[in-house]
Amino acid sequence: MLTPLVEQIRVPRLGPGRARTRPDELLGDKAYSSRAIRTYLRERGITATIAEPDDQKRHRRNRGTKGGRPPKFNAQRYKGRNIIERGFCHLKQWRGIATRYDKLATTYRAAALLHGVTAWTKHLSDTLQFRSRAMARELRRHDMVGSMGRVGAAGDNAAMESFWSLLQTNVLNQQRWATRQELRLAIVVWIERKYHRQRAQDTLGGLTPIEFEAKLAEPHTLAA
Repeated sequence: MLTPLVEQIRVPRLGPGRARTRPDELLGDKAYSSRAIRTYLRERGITATIAEPDDQKRHRRNRGTKGGRPPKFNAQRYKGRNIIERGFCHLKQWRGIATRYDKLATTYRAAALLHGVTAWTKHLSDTLQFRSRAMARELRRHDMVGSMGRVGAAGDNAAMESFWSLLQTNVLNQQRWATRQELRLAIVVWIERKYHRQRAQDTLGGLTPIEFEAKLAEPHTLAA
């Protein structure tokens, strides 16, 4: 099952070009320590960080010099495999996936993909990282007040996410940027010329941010 799974990997690139189909490294437990799997990964140029079972080690030692060298194994990198294991444990919280009642592989795969979409959507709500102690400490240091909701509830984050979506569509995705300074300048120009002065906001009564601020300042000017 590992071979067709690896062959379905498609990672889109940020710029032009075909999607990546070959991972740099594969981490697997002792169940994947077979000659066929290691040969397949070696032929595709994928580094195999797979633990070797004790019986395979003993069999190799019993063969002496004919047993060959032990496969390379990075124990430090192998420790990162627990992240994937926790992901599978979270995936099995869906009863249909845990019980494997689906008769068609396409249906089972669709359920796994759907679970991945919902899990990542919740993870990307951005409330968890912004509620960290480090973030709170930085806000206090700069005398700022944070507005973050509960973990996984990003309703108060919707307005900012909408702004970032517009920024990405109108600036970031328009071309390839040679330097960060060039992109920084383009962002500032778009915000000051387009977003603040030309883009009408429904929540502001059809006014641009500049017009709305000017309207708010009028009563203060008259009162003075």
